[in-house]
Amino acid sequence: MIYVRLIIVLILLLSKGVCAEYVALQQVDKNKLPIYYPSQFEQIKTISSINVRKSLLEADALHFKIWNNTKVHLLNKKFGTVSDLKSGMVIGFSIKKFGNGNYINEIWQLPLELKPPLQ
Repeated sequence: MIYVRLIIVLILLLSKGVCAEYVALQQVDKNKLPIYYPSQFEQIKTISSINVRKSLLEADALHFKIWNNTKVHLLNKKFGTVSDLKSGMVIGFSIKKFGNGNYINEIWQLPLELKPPLQ
């Protein structure tokens, strides 16, 4: 019985965390976003640092691996490169499992007004 309660608590905590990561773009003037942007993102973070050679991105004190074929979308052009990403940029991104690891596979630059609050 105790295991069932633990599982329920874990499910509730995880589902709450996932929902908190989704940000509806309805809160922002849609005219500021390119038409090729999705309506929501798996995660929204602010880039702290990025190491293109090691394919690593640090955002909001979390470390993410970047897939070598990651698609990058910028506010001023439909496709960019990982090298276009800079510290301080707000990004939305999706993560996919490749082999034994999870990698960022698509990134969208977002307006600074979508910067997530500090937690």
